[in-house]
Amino acid sequence: MAKPSKLPEKIAKLHAALSEKSFAIKDIKFIDPKGSRPLHYWISLNLVGNHAPDENDNSSNWVKFSFYEFIWILVIRRLKELNYDNDILKENAKSVFTKQEEDLRMLAFEKAVITALTVRNAPVLLFFGLNGEFDVKYDVEGIASILFNDHDGLYTQTNVYRFVREFLCVKQFLPYIKENGLLEDREIQALEVLYNNPKAEIGIRVENKPEIIIKPGESAVQEFISTIMLEKYSGISIRL
Repeated sequence: MAKPSKLPEKIAKLHAALSEKSFAIKDIKFIDPKGSRPLHYWISLNLVGNHAPDENDNSSNWVKFSFYEFIWILVIRRLKELNYDNDILKENAKSVFTKQEEDLRMLAFEKAVITALTVRNAPVLLFFGLNGEFDVKYDVEGIASILFNDHDGLYTQTNVYRFVREFLCVKQFLPYIKENGLLEDREIQALEVLYNNPKAEIGIRVENKPEIIIKPGESAVQEFISTIMLEKYSGISIRL
């Protein structure tokens, strides 16, 4: 077996930061005000990695999650919306937290998340099989191999970008985003303006397209994050 490659310094530093246990159960309320109860239940079923509570501590309030685990919790929410069976999901979770990325010092799921943060503008699809399989594909050919080849079970697919974007849109997570460099400095400046100035507009210059204007409104932050994650842009202007 080939020895895993050494990660580039910038990626290794980011990976180490995202692996820190920085989130608690209460943090799910910033995305879903009623999310604590189901999260406690998912923990008790071992759906969120190795976080089963001690038999003598039913509160689970001591549990901490890494950024990767928090993104996985958002994936679970999506799969449960699709009426995903807990037994199948438990097998998927085992695969998510054990499947290593070939030639890299990280899990396949971790690579998918970090790719969505750093590369952007590229498909990163997660596949969850009814037989408990988990896979990640980054290109059209790889995606087609999942969709059109024979497998032991059907697959549910979802794009990891939706969960990364969901996290990036939460105001309470902005200090974490800044501390760990999940967005560029100018992007963070624009976010802060959108949060603090309800009349501000953000202009995003995109090559060979008219400038994209993010107008004031309840959906301004979501539109801004979606645009910078999906478009190859050349500049951001802030208009107060």
